[in-house]
Amino acid sequence: MVQQGSNTIWLDNAIETCSTLPPDILRALNTIAALDRKSQELREDLERAHQRCLDLGPVANAEEHRPLRDDIERMHGLLLQWAEERLQLAIVAHEQVERHVRMVDEDLQGFEEDLIDRGAFQDVGDDMEPYERMPSSTRRGAGGLGGALSGGVGGALGGPTASEYTGGTSAQDDGGGAGQMGPGQGNPPPALRASRRGGGPPMQRMAMGMDGGHGGDGMGYGGDGVYAPVGVGQMGFINPPPPNLKDKARRLQTRAKFLEYKDVNEALVGKHAEMYWPHDDHWYLIEIQAVDSGTRRATIMYLTGETEELELDEIIRERHMVVIGL
Repeated sequence: MVQQGSNTIWLDNAIETCSTLPPDILRALNTIAALDRKSQELREDLERAHQRCLDLGPVANAEEHRPLRDDIERMHGLLLQWAEERLQLAIVAHEQVERHVRMVDEDLQGFEEDLIDRGAFQDVGDDMEPYERMPSSTRRGAGGLGGALSGGVGGALGGPTASEYTGGTSAQDDGGGAGQMGPGQGNPPPALRASRRGGGPPMQRMAMGMDGGHGGDGMGYGGDGVYAPVGVGQMGFINPPPPNLKDKARRLQTRAKFLEYKDVNEALVGKHAEMYWPHDDHWYLIEIQAVDSGTRRATIMYLTGETEELELDEIIRERHMVVIGL
């Protein structure tokens, strides 16, 4: 249970509704929930042991009391140990959520700057109020898990705020390991800011309104769309995209082989693939631009020119990528 002011949020319910959080955060929250359940069962056992001890009465000799007393002391020790473990996990989860929220805030700011650079706000009427950026705390909302943990767990534990974390980020912070491989390390410029795995399809596509109005099948690279495609060299592609393939489609466009663990090596660099995004139920055409076989992370580029860094374990496990020419 997470307490925030007068609001009570049950941790199990919060976990169910936040399944797209990075795995490290979910792992910490699930461990806390498991320890909660074990602690509750142990407290019930402890109450029964206390009752048995009371039922023996004062006439019982010390030998009759000893096994019960030992059990009670053992259960007290376990409850204390699990409480300390939950406290440490809550601190870790709070720090991870704050870092994750900070990265999301940076992405939103980059998204806004990208829209401004593209002149998305130039055609609005003069009578409209100028756009004002909401503070990050307002955007998060008090009812979500991020607000609950930063307000509830953080307040209760005296945890630090997101502004205190100015160092490097872990692989978990980026959901897909962003910022951990040589190329693209750190935060990319707004136009190429990496979308985190679980965060949604390419940001530029959503900004340009390209996810609708094409029958749900996307549009071919260089087709009649909202944007003018640029050359392969300008985009930074290693190899030209395969001809006659759309940049996204509802179904696989090729009969390529699904990516497997044994395939993760430097030979993938320069190959094109189709990657599935469950958020909008589309397969996106991408190019693999860098691979770290040790950590099974890869840098990819969409046909929009956006880059993303992924952890391939989840993608392989869920069969969300086929590699062309593998």
